[in-house]
Amino acid sequence: MSRSERVSLAVTISSSMQELLKTEWLARPWPKDEILIPVNQQPNLGTSYTVERPYLVHHFAGAPSIFFSEALTSPCPPPPALQTKQPATGDNRSILTMLGVYIMELWFGKPIETYQTAGQLTVVDALQTWFDKKRDELPIPLETAVSTCLDTQQQDDAVAGLLPEIVRVLAETHKAWRST
Repeated sequence: MSRSERVSLAVTISSSMQELLKTEWLARPWPKDEILIPVNQQPNLGTSYTVERPYLVHHFAGAPSIFFSEALTSPCPPPPALQTKQPATGDNRSILTMLGVYIMELWFGKPIETYQTAGQLTVVDALQTWFDKKRDELPIPLETAVSTCLDTQQQDDAVAGLLPEIVRVLAETHKAWRST
């Protein structure tokens, strides 16, 4: 996936988070394995991704789980250490944290697990370490967006107000990246 496609996906995910924040669809952060990106593999043409229209898998309470074919899913789910240490359901701060993770992963084209060390117990720890090491390689608007996602001083109820600004920054970054 090209960097332009990855930034486009970050815009789509963040704007979807903004739109769905107060619904049951976003009562908790979306794990990576619940965001599905359609893949089109053509012989002789290679692989292309439909990043403008990713699908979201949502498991409603009481509904049986549905398993998708491996070919339909996005990258592998995070290892159990990261998956089980995410902040509690309904925590809007954790939604911002996961958005910060997605921005970093999509910009650098690598999963957060690549940067996780044995001593890091949470996604926040891993993201903070990764961000501290790589912040100079991010465009300034994305550095600001991830920094906002990591800001522990933000109150849970401030998330709805922060998402529009993050979406705007990502959209402007995508527009600038696409025109180069």
